[in-house]
Amino acid sequence: MLFLNKDELIERMWQTFSFVNLFLWKIVLFYRLLCLPIALIVINLKIKS
Repeated sequence: MLFLNKDELIERMWQTFSFVNLFLWKIVLFYRLLCLPIALIVINLKIKS
């Protein structure tokens, strides 16, 4: 019984970790897509001024 609970706990922890990992990866990807145009605009403004 204890062993089964341990396996369930490990499985649940792994599912949570996978979900969090996927979520963080989406945030990183979103910020990269967001920051790239902003960085290009800033560089263009610095070159023009």
